[in-house]
Amino acid sequence: MQVLVPKINKDWREVLKEVVKNKPLMPFEKITLDFIEELSRRLAEDKSLEKYAELNFLIRWINKEHLNWLYQEYENRCQNRIWLPRGVVLHFPPANIDTLFIYSWFLSLLVGNINIIRLSQNYGEQAETLLRIVERLFEEEKFNLIKERILLLTYDHDDKITEELSKYCNVRIIWGGDETIKKIRAIPLPPRAIELVFADRFSLAVINAERILVDNDEQIKDICKGLYIDTLFYTQRACFSPKLIIWIGKEDIVDKAKDKFWVIFKEFYQQQSLDMDDAIYINRMVNGYYYAARGLGDKLYNISGEFSYRVHIKEIVPTLREMHMGGGVFLEAEKDVLWGIVSDLVYKDQTLCVYGFSKEEIEEFTRKLGGYGIDRIVPIGKAANFSYVWDGYDLFTYLTREVAIDL
Repeated sequence: MQVLVPKINKDWREVLKEVVKNKPLMPFEKITLDFIEELSRRLAEDKSLEKYAELNFLIRWINKEHLNWLYQEYENRCQNRIWLPRGVVLHFPPANIDTLFIYSWFLSLLVGNINIIRLSQNYGEQAETLLRIVERLFEEEKFNLIKERILLLTYDHDDKITEELSKYCNVRIIWGGDETIKKIRAIPLPPRAIELVFADRFSLAVINAERILVDNDEQIKDICKGLYIDTLFYTQRACFSPKLIIWIGKEDIVDKAKDKFWVIFKEFYQQQSLDMDDAIYINRMVNGYYYAARGLGDKLYNISGEFSYRVHIKEIVPTLREMHMGGGVFLEAEKDVLWGIVSDLVYKDQTLCVYGFSKEEIEEFTRKLGGYGIDRIVPIGKAANFSYVWDGYDLFTYLTREVAIDL
């Protein structure tokens, strides 16, 4: 067990009791906004951080303009009702995205909650950078109100510690794999506490083939850049990273669109300097051949030598989702029309990245989903944009409690 924030020479149990005894702040208090804006400013000033994609997304998310937008969204939802903090929120962010603990913490902090966060012991450089800057901010007396209401720690998987932390929470948020969720869910919560879980998900993209044939090379390069950011920045292991691309259009149109798109994608990729572990290269090669060997894929394309594989899928079946290991394996399928993919979706599907469709077409498609999957629809290139509505949860609602007045 290690207490990461605040840096206090006390046993973690003492720190825990001191943190949870504090009174929550009010939603969108000035000191909260000042703290978040200052973190954003310091991150933006450090030019050495420009190489980190996740931190650059985070900087934009916590800047003043976006915080003002979040406040307006909160006010629009709250209207004339009275929403107050729920109290203490216990977070279990995933190990595969270094910055997610900040999003989870800050959304809860914005509506006034006290927060306890357990970081994986395998957190990386970007998380280390964030912790270092947060520590420096907490050296300033003006941020004491925030410092007193956060406990950020790391420990190996230990049910007894998790049980002790859970005793104090009003909300428990679990980001992680299905097995992690099952294990933590078995640990009891206080009777009135609620729990939000963000489990294993699968995401996909749909591309209008006719639009690709009409677009010029520069326009397609922008879409290639967007797909690259959504997928290879995160080695395709983030829940929102598309792993299956479905081309929409007639067969001859789709074939021409694919040829045009992947040539430009290859050229774009070769201009980048993305560094991946050797294990990722091996995993995706094995994964690509695995689809073919299992009979799910009937065509396997090696793109640009070492970097990625395209696997043409004969049929979109649920099992292909479980088999995907990330790393740069693009599954591909075709449909004549957008609505044709609805019956292939499952409850596990999270994000649909789209290109070449009007808003009206997407809204009509969404109404046809019924009980099938998909919780968010975004343009290609925007999959990593975190929102207060995630996996079907409006977090502003779940992280607050409404006081009903009936006079």
